[in-house]
Amino acid sequence: ADYLTRRGVAVLRLDDRDRRSRFLVPTADQVIAGHCDRLDLPWTMIIGAFFDGVLRGAVELTGSPSDGSDRVELAVSVEAAWQGHGAGTELVRRAVLFCRNRSIRKIQMVCLLDNRRMQYIARKFEGRLDFDDADVMSDIRVADCTGLSLWEEMVEDGMAVFLSFYDLWQPRPPPMARAA
Repeated sequence: ADYLTRRGVAVLRLDDRDRRSRFLVPTADQVIAGHCDRLDLPWTMIIGAFFDGVLRGAVELTGSPSDGSDRVELAVSVEAAWQGHGAGTELVRRAVLFCRNRSIRKIQMVCLLDNRRMQYIARKFEGRLDFDDADVMSDIRVADCTGLSLWEEMVEDGMAVFLSFYDLWQPRPPPMARAA
């Protein structure tokens, strides 16, 4: 629940252009809060990008293996100040690895026609782009799981846990005393 609260706060920090890019339409705070409340956690995976302990970007993978599908939908959001530095690419890379190790064969992404950054990221992962009037759909094919891909995910997850504890152990300056 704490992570979803942080996720909601991070999405609320998106500017109007980035909200439109993430949700494909202009999106009010109440709609975003409702989206976070309705996430179907057994069938949704959220991978976050934290900078200095603050969630600044995330990728959502949504799908239901119960329907026999080997496909998930992917949505990415990164705050404006952290865009253009590889955060979106790294989030998608980790999402692809997650899917690979769970035998998910296809990742589907939809973005607006003017969202060149997401189109570029999809191309990096050899996603085929299908252009429509207002948006672009991409299907990223996912390779088969290997021992190396399992090891890679395990090491990355272990490093993430280590770094989060390391961050907690760092000395913090004492709070400034208030002037009376």
